[in-house]
Amino acid sequence: MPCRERTVYLSSAALLGGGFVYALDGATGKTRWSFDSVIDPAGDKIIGGGAWNPPAIGPDGTVYIGFGNMHQPAAAALAHPGKRLYTDSTVALDGKTGKLKWYFQAVPNDFHDWDMQLSPIYTHIGGRAVIVNAAKMGYVYAMDAASGKLVWKTKVGVHNGTHSRETPTRARRRSRPRSASGRRRARPRACARAASPPRRSRAARSRSRRSR
Repeated sequence: MPCRERTVYLSSAALLGGGFVYALDGATGKTRWSFDSVIDPAGDKIIGGGAWNPPAIGPDGTVYIGFGNMHQPAAAALAHPGKRLYTDSTVALDGKTGKLKWYFQAVPNDFHDWDMQLSPIYTHIGGRAVIVNAAKMGYVYAMDAASGKLVWKTKVGVHNGTHSRETPTRARRRSRPRSASGRRRARPRACARAASPPRRSRAARSRSRRSR
């Protein structure tokens, strides 16, 4: 819980409707402002957003925070695609008002559970103030501290696991249209097999031979 000028900054984790960032009065605990990490309507039905780690506070009091993903299955992401702001993003908030200064979203419509939930780092590269952040997508990002524009990104690995085994292929199968009875409609085949005559029982074949 970072604290600056008697203000405490903290966040909830992922919630239905989106996790919230709060600025609390350090003396009384009263809420000075709050910021919703999910503004996409899909967040009303799917938990997501929120911050798992502390924010960074810049020299001018700007609060930089990384948000988690929208915990959506691949079927939902493919059926109703959208950016799912501000999940998988690093955002810059005015420390006094909580107003959004800028955001950088690394992965729109994430259904891999990649997040961008690590604590941002405020530093300088070549005399330029930047915010460095990363998560489970396998990249490290450097963003301009004033504008949020991407300065560079570097691949550092591959995320090889998720909380769900669902893949886009499985999701497409699950999203196949259903009939009135509720069963999924089979895909049309190029041609139907020729109907074969019904097989006779062994006793019927024996009677047929005796009658010859």
